[in-house]
Amino acid sequence: MTAPALEIVNLVKTFAVRSAFGRQTGQVRAVDDVSFQIAKGEVYGLAGESGSGKSTIARMIMGLTAPDAGDIRIDGRSILQGADRGAVQMVWQNPGASLNPRRTVGQSIRVPLDAHAKDRARVPALLD
Repeated sequence: MTAPALEIVNLVKTFAVRSAFGRQTGQVRAVDDVSFQIAKGEVYGLAGESGSGKSTIARMIMGLTAPDAGDIRIDGRSILQGADRGAVQMVWQNPGASLNPRRTVGQSIRVPLDAHAKDRARVPALLD
C-alpha cells in the first residue's frame, strides 16, 4: 500500500487574542484536531465558512505557519521533520489571478505562456 500524497494528522493551531494595547486576553483555536488524507491523483476541496480554519490549514501545509500539535506528511514523510515541500503548491483565493469564467482552461494556460514568450503549441500537452 502506498502512502497518501498528503496526510494531515491531528492538526491543532491556536492564536492569541490581544487587546488594543497588545496584552493577551485569550486564545482562539483556529484548527482543532483536524485529520484527513489525500490519495495520489485525488482532487480534494476544503470547504467551510469564513473563519473555520481553511486558510490556516493551507498555511501550515505550506510551512508559512507552524502547528501547535499534529503532523503533516507528504508521501509518508513528515514535513515538520524537514521533508521537501516541493510537491505542494498554493492556489491563492485572488480573483484577479484565479481562473476566469470567460476563458477556457486552454486560454487560461496560454496567458502566462504568452507573457513569457513561450511556445503556445505546448497547451494541448499541458492539458493532457
